[in-house]
Amino acid sequence: MLTPSVMPISSMRKYQAKVMAELKQRPVVFTQRGHGIAVLISIEQWELLMERLEDLEDALTMLEARMEDTDEPSVPLDQVLKELGLEARGGCCIALS
Repeated sequence: MLTPSVMPISSMRKYQAKVMAELKQRPVVFTQRGHGIAVLISIEQWELLMERLEDLEDALTMLEARMEDTDEPSVPLDQVLKELGLEARGGCCIALS
C-alpha cells in the first residue's frame, strides 16, 4: 500500500493542480487543525479497491457457507461433472461426446 501524502485541507483550494498531480502517485489525506478529516484517491485506485472489496466479500460468503452446519453430504466434483456430462481437463471443463 502506498504511503499517502498528508496536507492541510486549505491546500486543495490553493494548490488544486498540485493535489491532483499527487493523486496520480498516491492517496492524499487532508487535515484540519492537525487531524485527518478526509482521504482523496484517484478513480483508478477507487475501482481497484471496489474490485478487491467485492472479491473479499465473495470469499467471505463462500467461507461462511462452508462453515454452516448442514446435514447434506458433499458430492465430489468428479461425480458432479460426470452427471452433467462434463469432464475436468486442464483446470476447465469440456463436454463429453
